Amino acid sequence: PPVGVYFFDGDKSTPEAAFDGIAKVAPFLAKRALIFIDDGNEMNNRLAIGDFLRQAQGAAFSLMDLPTPGNGWPMFHNGLIALLWNP
Repeated sequence: PPVGVYFFDGDKSTPEAAFDGIAKVAPFLAKRALIFIDDGNEMNNRLAIGDFLRQAQGAAFSLMDLPTPGNGWPMFHNGLIALLWNP
């Protein structure tokens, strides 16, 4: 069955690696799905998300961006970003 919720906590060593971890799941997502990206404070994740949203051409939307003051913060650790997939 299609994936309704995807949590990305993968390779973020480069924007390209993070992009692959986010974008390559798209063919397996349900018609409406949530994508959560851990470590939202990380610049490589932010760059990857920007590229993903541009390339999705209106099929993905940013829902929530919860940055934190630093890594290890008690709530949302190092930031959390949520996207809606709705092609």
